[in-house]
Amino acid sequence: MAIQDRILADITFVSPEEDGNQEYIGKWIGDPITKEKKLGTFETPKVKGTIVQDLEIKGDRHQLTVFFDGPDNDIISQNFWSSLNAKGTWEVLHPQIGPLVLQLSRAVWEVEPVRSMGYTTFKSNWIEPLPESFSVSVEEIEQNIRQYVDDANESAGLQFEANVDTTLFEDYNALVSAATKTVGQIQSNIRKFENLQIIDPRLIAIFDAISTILTSFPLDTSALVAQFEDLYDSIGLAQNNTEGAVELWRSIADSFTDISTDDDGKSGRNTAAVLELNLSLANSQISRAVLLPGVTTRSNAVELAESVDSYFQDMTTTLENLQQNFSNAPIEDQYIAQSGSFGDQVNSNRQAILYLLKSTTDLKVERVFTTEINRATIEIAWTELGGPGEIIEKDGIRIDKNYSDFCDWNDFHGKYLQMVPELTEVRVFT
Repeated sequence: MAIQDRILADITFVSPEEDGNQEYIGKWIGDPITKEKKLGTFETPKVKGTIVQDLEIKGDRHQLTVFFDGPDNDIISQNFWSSLNAKGTWEVLHPQIGPLVLQLSRAVWEVEPVRSMGYTTFKSNWIEPLPESFSVSVEEIEQNIRQYVDDANESAGLQFEANVDTTLFEDYNALVSAATKTVGQIQSNIRKFENLQIIDPRLIAIFDAISTILTSFPLDTSALVAQFEDLYDSIGLAQNNTEGAVELWRSIADSFTDISTDDDGKSGRNTAAVLELNLSLANSQISRAVLLPGVTTRSNAVELAESVDSYFQDMTTTLENLQQNFSNAPIEDQYIAQSGSFGDQVNSNRQAILYLLKSTTDLKVERVFTTEINRATIEIAWTELGGPGEIIEKDGIRIDKNYSDFCDWNDFHGKYLQMVPELTEVRVFT
């Protein structure tokens, strides 16, 4: 049997049960499929190469472009667009791969009746989810995150205390210098976030406590760890949405780039230990941040999951590069990054990603299309959102919620509040 006999002529979509399992048959030319491995990597001194732990495969990501043709393609397209609102997974009979179960992430309807009257094009992004048999509830994942974050903070603190040595004054000074720099960078970053003003007294007390500890010799490392943990927790508790919190912690971590060392002695180990403690605490807060509100769409959840994952990869790379500074030191004096906390850091990070991806089935889908003609703004809102919404009060005015949401999503002002001109790209979240 030749390839042309094995490949189906059409692609078939069956909508979720909520939508009545509607079937749509379209044309397909070809699209990429992305596959990624989850890998844990670890490099040890005096050993060439990298230890790699295979943490299994991520869900495949499909970009599917489907064409509906024929004299009724406009009607089919309207129905398909409406079905994309349904929550749940779709069954897809792929022309080359065969049966798939996919979760919609994003869809774009290219409305171009003049140029392509004989067909309509949809571009869409899908994720292949875990089978239901592997599923755990969002509540269970949330509990896991909280536990893994606590474990990660504890192991990071213990590792810090095991790594530092402030017996000699010069080594003590190296630790104080690194810790002072991290505190300064944190202070610079949090000034950008107005919501942190509500806990200023608490932060001031913590900064004062850290300053007192850093001016004491010998240095109380347990007390220093406790204050840094309180500092990160206090900042985290002041956050009110996931995206803003992840942005803050990534900004703080990125600002630590000047905290480095070429010293492969105890002073260098102390500097490295301070940097690792702060990067690890930031990783914990990023994991905890996914439990905050503010993730409203599936594409938003996927983007945040990628950001959470990339932070962990960046953190690991930074610490591995720092570790290379000690490659010529006696093995008993070398600094081995994440030697006591890597497992807990991985667990908290991966559970955070799982939480975001698991929640996608309950989030809205972003739909984008271009208006063919001038249309009344409220007419588009009501058509796309199933009619009028409840009456709410906004800025002292009673207004239809569906109309208000639609204008907010598209940042409509002025004349756009009344009329949307032709060839305007608009987005709807359903």
